[in-house]
Amino acid sequence: MLVGQNGSFARGKDSRGDTVAVWEVRFGELSGEGDFHASNTGGDSGKTALLKKEALERMKLVYYDSELLPYSKATGVYARQRST
Repeated sequence: MLVGQNGSFARGKDSRGDTVAVWEVRFGELSGEGDFHASNTGGDSGKTALLKKEALERMKLVYYDSELLPYSKATGVYARQRST
């Protein structure tokens, strides 16, 4: 995700900074094309591969920074996690 140079983060496309920060790292193995969403837009260039929720949940969460969570509310696995 993109944060300010001082590490500040605000949700929303217009609030993106110019410094890269990592909020989540997972470790695991993908089993093939079934782990990815099929493109449902004709204009998709294919540069962004979206993983299915089930594929992500199979992977071990090895790093998480709750301060950088890009969602408005922590739900599911994120609601139960603390920063590592």
